[in-house]
Amino acid sequence: MSCAAGAGCHAASWWGVNSSLALPTVSAPVTQAPAPTALLHHGLLRQAALTPQETALISPIRELTYRQLSTAADHVARALLALGVQHGDRVAVVMEKGWQQIAAVHGILRLGAVYLPVDPVLPPQRRQLLLTVGEVRVQVTQPGLTQLEPSLPVLIIDDGMLDTPAAPLPEVAGDVTDLAYIIFTSGSTGTPKGVMIDHRAAMNTLEDINERFGLNAQDRVFGLSSLSFDLSVYDAFAPFMVGAALVLPEAGREKDPRHWQTVMAHGHVSVWNAVPALMQMLCEYHSGDRMSYPTLRLALLSGDWIPLTLPEQMRERLNETMDIISLGGATECAIWSVYYPIGEVESTWTSIPYGRGLRNQPVYVLNAQLEECPVGVEGEICIGGMGLAQGYLNDAEKTAASFVWREASGERIYRTGDRGRYFADGQVAFLGRNDTQVKVNGYRIELGEVKSHLEQLDSVGSAAVVCHQGQLYAFITAAENLHPDDTDALLARVRAQLAVQLPYYLLPQHFFLLKVLPMTGNGKIDQAAMVQEVIQRMSQSTSQKSRALAHASPYEQQVAALWCEVLQREQIGLNDNFFEAGGGSIQIVLLHRRIEEIFKVTVPIAELFRLTTVKRIAGYLQAMQDNARAVNQTQQRDASRSRAQQRLVRRHQRQR
Repeated sequence: MSCAAGAGCHAASWWGVNSSLALPTVSAPVTQAPAPTALLHHGLLRQAALTPQETALISPIRELTYRQLSTAADHVARALLALGVQHGDRVAVVMEKGWQQIAAVHGILRLGAVYLPVDPVLPPQRRQLLLTVGEVRVQVTQPGLTQLEPSLPVLIIDDGMLDTPAAPLPEVAGDVTDLAYIIFTSGSTGTPKGVMIDHRAAMNTLEDINERFGLNAQDRVFGLSSLSFDLSVYDAFAPFMVGAALVLPEAGREKDPRHWQTVMAHGHVSVWNAVPALMQMLCEYHSGDRMSYPTLRLALLSGDWIPLTLPEQMRERLNETMDIISLGGATECAIWSVYYPIGEVESTWTSIPYGRGLRNQPVYVLNAQLEECPVGVEGEICIGGMGLAQGYLNDAEKTAASFVWREASGERIYRTGDRGRYFADGQVAFLGRNDTQVKVNGYRIELGEVKSHLEQLDSVGSAAVVCHQGQLYAFITAAENLHPDDTDALLARVRAQLAVQLPYYLLPQHFFLLKVLPMTGNGKIDQAAMVQEVIQRMSQSTSQKSRALAHASPYEQQVAALWCEVLQREQIGLNDNFFEAGGGSIQIVLLHRRIEEIFKVTVPIAELFRLTTVKRIAGYLQAMQDNARAVNQTQQRDASRSRAQQRLVRRHQRQR
């Protein structure tokens, strides 16, 4: 887990020591256990043989038994074999959330191949880059998805694979050291890094989590995470290892807490596994409620900072007896390496502690010489043990820099780039990042990757990117041959060009054009000066927005007032983008609730993600209410005509 650069994360009250003292070194304690012998896909195979009629997967579209899901995976494997896929080949999974994703990854692994997630919502250039860098052999997808790479074979998974028995597969001699999946993370040079995880590394984490927190056949795990996000590895495999069921939301509604409520209640969800921001959305949706989910017993929170107020909200609004676990780690270390059970949050804390290492995963705080730091002394968090990735795909240089040999413990370790300290009991405090990597809404972002893509654009001379209060800000200078008279047009062009190259979470929310980038005395980009520039420019726009609102319609003024309330802003522009103005998924939930309260209408939350400006939302609401009035008037006319007709009938009957 990492965080936004510069974010405060201090747990000094925990140390109980004077960090200036030369205190004895404390090695992080770790539980040792035998290495896993099973592969990721073995759980579904075994359970399909033991309990074929038990429920394996629940979604709004359909429910699947273990036999049906396993049969679909067999069909996938058989079809891939016919397309020439062999042991060790990479197969891209280009699919929306649904049962087809799960059948795909299990079918791929049954052949001894490697699955490589490619989110279908990525810009075409980004998808093409992942397919090329990943050296993909075949694309697996589902009906209705388009814009696939035409030069690669395509396998489409459909409902016909669920019930018709598949032909037997030839025996595949798999090994725990075989690659299981490759997940891409942001890269500082502009090219994403493909993290290669084998079966043993992933199974070590999954077996530990299942045993440590008692996952069993009665559990129902809610799978919200994208397949491109490594939290999904737990969802896709861990439930089937113990005979539990996976519960999935409808594709496209992964950020809709109203939908979650319906799905979680129907599926009797008992285990939550997602980033803290999504849990915050759920808690905000249930503001004022108590004990909304009686079956929810365990929440696994990871991937980003956990707000200090969140655990209490969860127990108050969702389930007071639930266990809340903070998990940390890196994609390079098979999902999670560190855990901390969150009980009562102490008033002196300024962050949730990072915790201690999971089974077979020692966690160290080391100095530059890879020696352990004394208690309370800051160093780099490094992870050893069984969860380490094999490295970065086709990038020996980056692999050698991040995965190093540590002589003192006689093992290979991963240098996370995170800063930390030991507590007196051997647990670790997380303090932030060493480099330009930040985390925004759970996504790990290299600012250098965004900068690199900006500087490749013809209209950009130089660029720099900063993160401030959870948002990305891009500063650019115009290329030498350009003399832009229209700054807005230039920035709009840069934004549009970047949007076809990078996924949405890598796109800066704001773009600024400068004559020159600010530099420090030693010739480096002055990050502090750019943050001050952000603060100054954002405040300057306030008066302009105030003048525009004076001429707004009543609907626009009401919506703008709700935006200001939710975003805690004094002014907002009619054409400001909600997310660029500081909004996120949590604020969308708050806005959604306030709109329904004020306007007395039911609005799908997906519409607010689509209609991102005050003007567009106000227009949508006005159209809804105009339509409702028109329908009401029509009904009144019809009712009036009906009453008149009834009077005529009665008069006619009397005359007879």
